[in-house]
Amino acid sequence: MKKVLTGLAGSAVVASGLFYFGSQELVANEINTQLAALQTHGFVIEERKQDATGEHFIISLADMHKFAKLIPEYEAVLLVEDKSALKEFKLGVDLTSSGSEVSVDIYPVSLPTAELSIEEQIMIDRYITKKTLTLHLNYNAVTNNFDGSLKDIDEQIKSAIGVKLIGLAFDGNFNDDKIALNYELNEFKIADDKKSIVELTGVSSYGTYEGLNYYISNGTTDIDKVFVNIPDTLDSVAFFDTKLIVTSDVKNDLFESRLSMVTKTVDASIENDNYTLDTFTFDYGLKNINIEAFDKLVTALDKENPNFKSPEVEKNIEDLLANGMVFDIYKFGIENITHNSETLKGFSLQTNFELGNDLDIQTVETSPMQALSSVTMNSKIEISNEIFSKAIQDPRAMMAMMVQPKEVNGYKIYDIGLKDSKLEVNGLPMM
Repeated sequence: MKKVLTGLAGSAVVASGLFYFGSQELVANEINTQLAALQTHGFVIEERKQDATGEHFIISLADMHKFAKLIPEYEAVLLVEDKSALKEFKLGVDLTSSGSEVSVDIYPVSLPTAELSIEEQIMIDRYITKKTLTLHLNYNAVTNNFDGSLKDIDEQIKSAIGVKLIGLAFDGNFNDDKIALNYELNEFKIADDKKSIVELTGVSSYGTYEGLNYYISNGTTDIDKVFVNIPDTLDSVAFFDTKLIVTSDVKNDLFESRLSMVTKTVDASIENDNYTLDTFTFDYGLKNINIEAFDKLVTALDKENPNFKSPEVEKNIEDLLANGMVFDIYKFGIENITHNSETLKGFSLQTNFELGNDLDIQTVETSPMQALSSVTMNSKIEISNEIFSKAIQDPRAMMAMMVQPKEVNGYKIYDIGLKDSKLEVNGLPMM
């Protein structure tokens, strides 16, 4: 059921987007054209009527085959969904238009409930009656600007679980194959009758997405706080002042992407021990990904019981790596670590890992050591003297004592290189 609801929810979003953002001339006299377009993609329009407040109708997805053609890379996944639930999933639409301005409210009027308990069915009926899940959109067909919001949610799920979602709003612009999208969220919270399970507060995001599948993107997200109570334990972790920067591009049909995450403070309570991490950074990137082969591989694996060793999958992997691949960890590290009342300087890792275009999949399976000739790696590890002195007390860390580290400003340094199947650490051959 979860898989069905997820797929149908995605269908609803695409349907609303197709209807309201699919044309640069979406005004009142274009509604019939857009409704006809929806129907060609597998949707059914029901109970259409007009009154003094505007136009009202219901949208349902009746033909998954037609809809799946819109998203060919996920067609195989969509077609295995439980089609018996489709007729129960329906969206109500309230629309008003004036000149080039269109405003719309979208909300579920029917959801699949056959596999739900009586309590869950009553809850769903309550949400539908109250229009709890209502998305409001405004769109200008001349400027292609849009904005909207999700109705605030503060509801009990079953008897002991509450969900709160407050202040989700967005705006942006459509321009040919480019979308600019900004959104903010004041608070998201899931809690039981005793404590919070998940909390997310103060989210703001700004990004642009372009290209056929929006692979080219630039986005920044700031999050004031993320708090998680780990299930079935007394442990918890909180992240404060997090910034995420995501960039991706396609050059000569090769995809590259970079994600940088910096969290100012991480507080954790684990098995009665308290930890504080100052300036946690994880910055990494991928390059030289054959985008066509990647799409085919995703399609091949997005099936029930995929065969990971099928000729199709192996061919897609070979094509994916035909130009080699580059994986960079620009920085993974923590400036300071506090354990209970003791503060230690931290550590950092930098890595450049490259797969040559001569890598053979069969060689990887039959002779992994021979395949290393196609791998080049350069890494640098910096460990503070405080952490190093504690680590070497663990017998598992004795390998680190086999090579004399460099000493720089209170840190132990290891330079690790792998080339032509030869591994070196601080200039000393290891294999």
